[in-house]
Amino acid sequence: MSRVRTDRWLGLVAGLWQAATVLGLVAEPVEPCWRGREGSTFQDWAFTSPANPTAPEVSSNPHGLAQASVGLGFMASGWLRDIGLGTNTGYWDLGSNGLITVSIPDRFGLGTDAWKYVSVQVVYWEDPPLFVSPSVSVSGASMVARTNWVVHDTALGTWREDWSWWRLDSNSASATVVITAGPNGGVVDRLVVDTWVLDLPRPTDLGLAADPGQCSHSNTIYPGVPVADGCVVTHVTCTPPSGATLPVGVSAVSCSMIDAWGAGHHWSFAVRVDDVAPDRWRLNVRRLSPPEQGLEICWPASCVPPVLEENSDLTSPDGWQPVGASAQCGGDRCWVIVQPVQGPRFFRLRRF
Repeated sequence: MSRVRTDRWLGLVAGLWQAATVLGLVAEPVEPCWRGREGSTFQDWAFTSPANPTAPEVSSNPHGLAQASVGLGFMASGWLRDIGLGTNTGYWDLGSNGLITVSIPDRFGLGTDAWKYVSVQVVYWEDPPLFVSPSVSVSGASMVARTNWVVHDTALGTWREDWSWWRLDSNSASATVVITAGPNGGVVDRLVVDTWVLDLPRPTDLGLAADPGQCSHSNTIYPGVPVADGCVVTHVTCTPPSGATLPVGVSAVSCSMIDAWGAGHHWSFAVRVDDVAPDRWRLNVRRLSPPEQGLEICWPASCVPPVLEENSDLTSPDGWQPVGASAQCGGDRCWVIVQPVQGPRFFRLRRF
């Protein structure tokens, strides 16, 4: 507040304050829905002393102690305990274009993809056209929402609260908030800043075994997919949906997430369902009668039929070739009839 304005307040307080209708202060800031969650921080400056820089009177931040530094502008009165602006006490008269710069230690997101949300609540004095709402900025962030309401009316002016929400699309270990008074000055009584880091999903392919006796895996749950919480994450969908039954083979999964302010994040991954456990792949060989009819080679039936290969020399890895006869399947087994030949023969099943 400029010295001219301060003199005005001091002169008016004696004559007008007795007649002013002053309501009890209702300045408790609103608690954002993410406060207290893992990855969140909370700091509340009531400015009860002229310390500069100053730590918040109330704080919950496992990453360190936040600090607010005040930069006074032209004709600022600095910290004031009480000059009769309602029941509020302890505030900063910033002067013309004065600043409060807040540095909040925070954590990096777990990956390169992370959103950081910042909630800023400022209780300030309004008496237009001289004193109006201060501007708020968060370094590197975009404002996604803002609201403002009356906290306390007096005969001299109004205490108001400005609440803004911000989102950073980058991954950083701190948040910087700047409150700037208008060209005619500004008075700030309280500042509350909350932050929360939301780690975005990192796609990871998933490998599963089919359910016993089935050619599919039921109730397929995708790890790392966030749940819509009605707070910040308001919409999550996956196709096929989490909990679906996926067939043997590779299924492409596509997911999307939308936050409360319309920002979207999309990712995809693959789910592979294998049809049988390795110990099921056992060959049974039976010589037919009469012998010139050949050999019957059979194995358990599966959802994705393997290929029967043969080789005459186990020391030659490149010697494996598919047998010429086609496999037949019936019931719970598949088989191939191969004709007898001279010399050793080795058989194996290969799954592609």
